[in-house]
Amino acid sequence: MLKATEGVNLPLNALEKVGRADLQRNLDALKEACKHYAPNASLQSCVGKVEAQKPANGTVAVARQQLSTLKAFVAEQNLVSIPDPEGANVAESPPFNRWNLAYIDIPGPFEHGLPSTYYVAPPDPAWSPAEQAAYIPSKADLLFVSAREVWPGHFLQRLHARHVGSKFGQLFRSNAFSEGWAHYTEELMWEAGLNAGDTESHIGQLVNALLRNVRFLSAIGLHTQGMTVEASEKMFRELAFCDIGNARQQAARGTFDPAYLNYTLGKLMIRKLREEWTVPHGGRAS
Repeated sequence: MLKATEGVNLPLNALEKVGRADLQRNLDALKEACKHYAPNASLQSCVGKVEAQKPANGTVAVARQQLSTLKAFVAEQNLVSIPDPEGANVAESPPFNRWNLAYIDIPGPFEHGLPSTYYVAPPDPAWSPAEQAAYIPSKADLLFVSAREVWPGHFLQRLHARHVGSKFGQLFRSNAFSEGWAHYTEELMWEAGLNAGDTESHIGQLVNALLRNVRFLSAIGLHTQGMTVEASEKMFRELAFCDIGNARQQAARGTFDPAYLNYTLGKLMIRKLREEWTVPHGGRAS
């Protein structure tokens, strides 16, 4: 699948090794952040403390506020150019499409005059009250979801794609580049100084990174190593610190969407490319 769709022909054991190394990198960063945020607490308790900080006015209202903050930060830091003035709407996910916490719906190159909408899913009403409460993301978690989906993630990438000189160029999409770019921007925003020094925000970024690390390993495990859905769900709970509802959704998604490993795969390829360019050009300052 990866060779046919993304031109990646590394052996699976090599890919798994790279994925586990990045998982450990993010776990180490989380341990360091938790030393400051919740000294002497377990990682589970530390993340739980962050996740308890829920959006007071609801996820849709807070996400809408976050988009203004994120767009201003991208412009002020000159991280990525913004080619068009339009923004994205924010709404609650429709009932038929709530198998993931958030996504963005962006009109294609043959569609005109339609808005882009960033959707955030409410918890499943069939779940217990405790599971429903746990499913709602923290403000810090949601901030990096908003970065991934809109500024400077998927939405900004698609604004640039509209200016490509051919319809083929506008239509063609590499899943690893698209999802990889969106996921890469989460860490990029933290590195660039978004909420600089705020450990709670850093933990929000790392929780998003760990979720994608476990997706990467679950995709390989479920489809090539005989991993069970239950084992995948357990890994989301223990290594990505997901609540029960999210862990259940993510493990189930892995059964029909093995390409969800592309978030981490693409991010790592972009980081590798960045390193290869900056080293001979004077470092990150260049």
